[in-house]
Amino acid sequence: MRIPPLFLRQIDTLASIKESLVTSKPLGFDDCIVWARLKFQELFHDTIKQLLYNFPPDQLTSSGAPFWSGPKRCPTAHEFSPENPMHMEFIIAAANLRAHVYGLKGGLLRLGWPRRWLILLHWLCD
Repeated sequence: MRIPPLFLRQIDTLASIKESLVTSKPLGFDDCIVWARLKFQELFHDTIKQLLYNFPPDQLTSSGAPFWSGPKRCPTAHEFSPENPMHMEFIIAAANLRAHVYGLKGGLLRLGWPRRWLILLHWLCD
């Protein structure tokens, strides 16, 4: 018996809803910071490393032309650094957005990171 594709999409949607509302729901702002740090890792490091594994910088197409040419520029994976202002801006923005979505208080401004959040970020980097 073949399962209809619409049914499979509905199952995926329900699993995604459960993930958002139960499994991965942040209980406090610390959870939002952890999520933001992991999201940085996923978006700017892991996904790019996987892409470069599948299509190395010297990859050629079937016609012999460089794969990374024209509009396709070879990406660079980034290692997270709490000392990099752009990395920290991403963490601040992502954590604040997630906290807002879940109705949590305790958002961050650009300056004035509480010591416990800096310790948490450094711990996540190791």
